[in-house]
Amino acid sequence: MKEKLIAYQVAEKVAVIGNISRAVLFEGKLSECSGVLQSALDRLAAEGGGSLQVESGTFPLERSLLVGSFVTVSGSGRSTCFQVNENSQDGRGIVVKDCSGARVEKLAVVGEGSTPCGESGIVFDNCGDCVLDSVFAKNFEKYGILLDNNSFLFRVVNCSAAGNADANIMLKDLCNTHAGDFPPRLVSNCTVYGGGVGIRLLNSTVVNISSCLVYQAESHGFLLECGKYNANSVLITGCRTFQVGGSAVYAKDAHELNVSSNTFCWQREHGIVLDNVNWAAINANCIMDNGVRHDPPQCGIVLKRGTRGAQVSGNTVFNWPEQQPMDQGIVEDESCYKNIIANNIVSYYLNRDVVSEGKLSESHGNLSENMAYAPAQGTPLDEPPYDGSLVPIHKMWKCMGPFENEQFGFTYPDFKRDPLINYIQKEA
Repeated sequence: MKEKLIAYQVAEKVAVIGNISRAVLFEGKLSECSGVLQSALDRLAAEGGGSLQVESGTFPLERSLLVGSFVTVSGSGRSTCFQVNENSQDGRGIVVKDCSGARVEKLAVVGEGSTPCGESGIVFDNCGDCVLDSVFAKNFEKYGILLDNNSFLFRVVNCSAAGNADANIMLKDLCNTHAGDFPPRLVSNCTVYGGGVGIRLLNSTVVNISSCLVYQAESHGFLLECGKYNANSVLITGCRTFQVGGSAVYAKDAHELNVSSNTFCWQREHGIVLDNVNWAAINANCIMDNGVRHDPPQCGIVLKRGTRGAQVSGNTVFNWPEQQPMDQGIVEDESCYKNIIANNIVSYYLNRDVVSEGKLSESHGNLSENMAYAPAQGTPLDEPPYDGSLVPIHKMWKCMGPFENEQFGFTYPDFKRDPLINYIQKEA
């Protein structure tokens, strides 16, 4: 009888039953959780696919769970939590490898402890047409979610990742595949916060990143870079970054790039950096508060190291009046070639609005004003926006549940020393 399998935790035991027969198929101690669940997954794979429903509970993993072709692993939301500790054999939570049509959804995978633990939460390795949906990955030494080794046609949707030291979501070595040279990949409607880089791409091609939120990453919001291959043909659209420690978007050796219709706010470094990029469309973005409140001042958009064939148009680049001004709004260095910088709005800068020094580049139709516009009526300008009696929100990557309201007693200057803690006005 082919049936859906259901896993659950009772006291210090884990059991797997069939949803039709209700017979106990596999069981063991909680300390043997990986072996019990792997037996269920192996049975489903041998049957050509199926579904394992994991009920609420905390399931410690002594080794990673391997998911096969056409197998679905579903939880009951974040109340289904797989926990990877420092004694794990491979430091990974759930691994989907060398298969097609697998799906992982509605669960959490966390590294145990107050500091990052284990390597990666969820890994898709050399897979085709797989889905990761509504999954939370927290507190790993490298990546919360890793898409690796020429995986293709995958969809990562509605996921969250927090406090993962290298990158919250990592796409690596995704180029040619056995299904063709340039199959697409999708990362959509995901929220990441804390950790190192928000979403990082290394040697990855043909990726659509849409409607994603990056909050308080310690490094760049989106980092695209090249190792053995280029990070080509990437679209970033409808996304938002806030309070990242680096640039909102840093693209190095990443060609055929489209960054359009995004909002990037309060980055400690530049807004968007094109570093040796060919054929880029940087259009209709709102890029604000570049460099925020620290020295040296930063820029809104930077083109450098031979970037060519780029169109930078229709962007709104500015700093708010309670921030320091930008150094320059949009700057292209003399190594660049045949770029167009047109029809942008630039406000509140120290030196120049637009600097275009590339060979055969064009700059025209840009409007600027070396002042900060007043905000909407009712927003005070006579004091810093986070001054006064404050309660910081707990660093969010340290908690899976609601924000903690512990009062740390910080005052406004502490924000300058630690930009990755967000402060809110204390309610009366």
